[in-house]
Amino acid sequence: MVDGAIPEGALGYTEEIKKYAFDPGWAGELLEQAGWKKAADGFRYKGENKLALTLTIPERDEYIQVGNMIRDYWNGLGIETTLQVVPTFSLQSEIINPRQYQALVASEIMGIDPDPYPFWHSSQNVAPGLSLSLFINENMDKFLERARQTVESSLRAKEYADFQNVLAEEIYAIFLYSPVYQYVLHKDIKGLDITDISQPADRLTDITSWYRLTERRFK
Repeated sequence: MVDGAIPEGALGYTEEIKKYAFDPGWAGELLEQAGWKKAADGFRYKGENKLALTLTIPERDEYIQVGNMIRDYWNGLGIETTLQVVPTFSLQSEIINPRQYQALVASEIMGIDPDPYPFWHSSQNVAPGLSLSLFINENMDKFLERARQTVESSLRAKEYADFQNVLAEEIYAIFLYSPVYQYVLHKDIKGLDITDISQPADRLTDITSWYRLTERRFK
């Protein structure tokens, strides 16, 4: 589970952001306060308007499982949720580029130095940009811009932390999880010194330092 846009182990990750626990009761109270009342059919209405939305997900087993869970949670809150499963080969052209979705399950691939600019700066809100939340916040834009203008890791980390604080306050996206990459290494292999990877290939980053203990023998 993750709470923000930058995963643990990446530059700029911080625990000091606002976190939201899973609390269906509180979510229901917020909907009630906003005027969405539950009816006998279990769904919420404001006057004659029914609270309903479509959740778009890529046609992959992992995302379908996640989408089903979200749909069940939202239906339980009284939000009529319909899943739209889109083949991955047409997702970009039919859904993402024209921004044709109400709610979308999507993923981001970030490196150890993440640079969230392509995913969150408002200039990327239209195709071919990848800011899918369509969020516009001048302060957040400035943090992302300044992070790109310095080579100092400590300064970039601060800008990334400030960016995450804005995003956590505004809740324009709900962060779900970061996958765990597991791989097996023979016990004789030494010299491996990797604790965090952002994609499977990163496990080979220091392969030139790997070695096996050997001994010389006379023939």
